[in-house]
Amino acid sequence: MLVKIKVSSNGQTLSIDAAPADTVVALKEKIAEASSVPAAQQRLIYSGKVLQDSQSLESYHVEEGHMIHMVRGAAPASTPASAPPAATPTAPAAPAAAAGQMPF
Repeated sequence: MLVKIKVSSNGQTLSIDAAPADTVVALKEKIAEASSVPAAQQRLIYSGKVLQDSQSLESYHVEEGHMIHMVRGAAPASTPASAPPAATPTAPAAPAAAAGQMPF
């Protein structure tokens, strides 16, 4: 079946041949071949839902001629997302006044 992919960044419409049993990630790889957007940076939206990579096209009821919107997302991070927080410097504590003395 041919599905239409609307590329949001440039308004281009691609026609991609896909089988209903194809996974979303397989469709993304086909889109990557036809466009300059790597599969890892694609977000596909159909009927108001973001398509999950592991699901099949038929699970979303995608049919011949239907339009899927593609939005380019950020590149995957090369560092772990849960990086430890940076240590924040603390200001030195003000010296306490000795008993019986008044600080001036």
